[in-house]
Amino acid sequence: MDPDTAWNELRSALRANDRDAACEYAAALLSWLDGGGFPPSDLDRADLDDEAACFEVRRTCLAVLGGQAVGGER
Repeated sequence: MDPDTAWNELRSALRANDRDAACEYAAALLSWLDGGGFPPSDLDRADLDDEAACFEVRRTCLAVLGGQAVGGER
């Protein structure tokens, strides 16, 4: 699993309104993080440590899986 690629693909799917792909990447990222994997490194947020980065990625993934738009990404 490459969390950077999955994160970038998730964001691309959101921008393209490809809900199926977005949900697939969101579920994969959640599974990765829940299994102890490290967060994506390219969150565009240098102020986040790993714990905070995991929280932000989980928040986004859960919102995608719940059908909500997140952070202006559609």
